[in-house]
Amino acid sequence: MSVDVAMAALYLRGLPGGWADRRRWPFALRAMQAASSASRDALTASLQEAGLHNEATMIGCTERWGHASDAIDTNAALAASAENYPARLVRVLGVGAPPAVWSEGSSIPFGGRYAAVVGTREVDCTQEGTAESVTARLVEAGYIPVSGGAKGVDQVARMTCIASGSPWLEWLPSGPLELGGRGWSLSVNASGTPFGTASAMERNALIYASAEFAVVIGPRFRAGGTWHGACAALRRRLCPVLVVQEETNLATRALVALGAIPLFPGECPVDVLAYRGPSQKPLPLAEPW
Repeated sequence: MSVDVAMAALYLRGLPGGWADRRRWPFALRAMQAASSASRDALTASLQEAGLHNEATMIGCTERWGHASDAIDTNAALAASAENYPARLVRVLGVGAPPAVWSEGSSIPFGGRYAAVVGTREVDCTQEGTAESVTARLVEAGYIPVSGGAKGVDQVARMTCIASGSPWLEWLPSGPLELGGRGWSLSVNASGTPFGTASAMERNALIYASAEFAVVIGPRFRAGGTWHGACAALRRRLCPVLVVQEETNLATRALVALGAIPLFPGECPVDVLAYRGPSQKPLPLAEPW
């Protein structure tokens, strides 16, 4: 627990005095895990021995340590050293994974397997039914749905989990929220942080990176967060992306051209992924339009 507090003290956004250099967080974590004990003094000494003097000074600040300790003790923060931290983030993003995030909601140590359900904010009846069906099938297959907390597809996924009593995870751009039920929200930003494009893009990357695969519903061609988030995930190889095909939607065909796996109405994403395989074909040198 002391290592979790130290990680929060060093890297949790919104604490007084800023945060330590995030590029060095894996080195700081390894140094603290190798400490002679979990006491604050031992962690400080271990950081000093590793040459991480700024980090040692920061956890030596009593006020900062107190804020971090309160956040960890009340489950208001989650460190990368914690057992229920989405481990896939570190495997996919490496040093780019957030070393500490704000947390609200269920304190259940989820662990397990995550699958993303993301899509348009303006759902029609068909898209709403698709989102509900996809989410239900993921739950039946043992996955924990993860989304971005927006209205539309994300909201349908949330309501489906509430109706079935299933856990779900939401990554939010401007601070976590209490979701009720078995919902759990995470955010790299503290509550009250102004919403912005950069925070939304960061949130999108965390959704895809924490999921074993993602299902995209109702993207708009070259417009909106759903489109840009899916394109970024494909280009960065964050996870396999399945996109629900709509006959008149150019965006769904374009994402397939960029390497997404087509998912046709009524198909189970788990079965399609098992049949097609998770590998993404090479990206074209130029966009095919």
